[in-house]
Amino acid sequence: TVKPTMPPTRKPTTVPTSLPTKKPSVVYNIDVVWESMQFTYTMGDEVWNADKHTMEVPQGGKGGNWSRGKNNGITFTNHSVVKVSANLGFSASNSSNVKGTFNRDAKGTGTTIRTVALGPKSGANSGSGYLILAGTPSHKWLANKSKPVGKVTVKINN
Repeated sequence: TVKPTMPPTRKPTTVPTSLPTKKPSVVYNIDVVWESMQFTYTMGDEVWNADKHTMEVPQGGKGGNWSRGKNNGITFTNHSVVKVSANLGFSASNSSNVKGTFNRDAKGTGTTIRTVALGPKSGANSGSGYLILAGTPSHKWLANKSKPVGKVTVKINN
């Protein structure tokens, strides 16, 4: 004869009358204020090189330039109790051939940066980065200036 085996006995789960409370270790609160990021390219002496399919500045000529000094900033304010950093990036659209860097100065005369460091709310808690565009745009982009010249990314890290 085979004796049936009984399942192990289980005690009922008890729920404590009060659950332990744990405060979150860190709450992040960062303001990010974008200026309009609208830029104007002023043509210089660029000419179309049909053989290379590019815009070129002839020897002795002046290249065009991008507007600087307004509408190009991102300002960060850290209201958190810990320090954070904002990593800045720019990637050109396929049709623009433009380079973008970030600077501490709106006109591009300061230090080139990739990160804005922000102390906790009791310290140095705000900073800015300014996008500086350079390079002659492609003929394709110049023909349709309503397209974005590129994309700005911001990544907040602790």
